[in-house]
This record gives sequence, C-alpha cells and structure tokens, in this order.
Amino acid sequence: MRARQLVALTVGASLVWGAGVARAEMYKRVDEFGNVTYTNLPPPGAVPAPAPAPAPSTKPVLQPHPGEGRVTVDEQRSRDSESRRILTDELKKEADGLAQAESRHDADEVVRRKDNIAALQREIGRLK
Repeated sequence: MRARQLVALTVGASLVWGAGVARAEMYKRVDEFGNVTYTNLPPPGAVPAPAPAPAPSTKPVLQPHPGEGRVTVDEQRSRDSESRRILTDELKKEADGLAQAESRHDADEVVRRKDNIAALQREIGRLK
C-alpha cells in the first residue's frame, strides 16, 4: 500500500512539474555578432520567442472505404488454405533440417529446429 502511494505521489509531482515547465516563457536574444540565444530568463534586449509550429504529420491518414476491410467467407478460407500450405512446407523443411542436425550431432541446431517445429505446429493449429 505504501509503495502505491509513493508511486502515485511521484507521478503526480512529475505531472505538475512538467505542466509548469511546458508553460514557461521562452526568450530569444540576438547579440551583436548574430549569435542567437534562447532562455527562460528575460535577458536585456530579449523578446518573447514565438511558440514553434507543430511539425506536420508524416503519417498518411487512411480513410476506410465502405465495404473495404471485409473479406468473404470463401476468400478467408482460401487465405487460410494458402497459409496452411506455406506453414506445412516450412514444417517439412524444418523436420528435414532436424534430421540432418541430429545426424551431425549438432545440439544447438537440434534445439533451434525443435523450437521452430513447435512454433510452426502452433501456427498451423491456429488456422481454421
């Protein structure tokens, strides 16, 4: 209980402190050599700096079209069938690789191949 109170107090204090920092006035000063200095303390001759404009988003906004995103039952069965075929092919390759690793007595590869086989079998089991 005491730890939860400490965590809550820490988070609350961080939020309050962060909010204060976010509202701080920023000042911009240009000296006689053209050097620009930004500060939160108003030096002589400084003017409040304009707030930086938010950066434009580089992520495209995707708008769904009516009917898109849904597949028919037959299309989903076809996709599942193709996935099953690919996973079964990979499972066969891993089983062949396991046999070769066992014949070479490569313990590390045997463990890796067995893990891969178990993962592929789980994926196949998840298909409808």
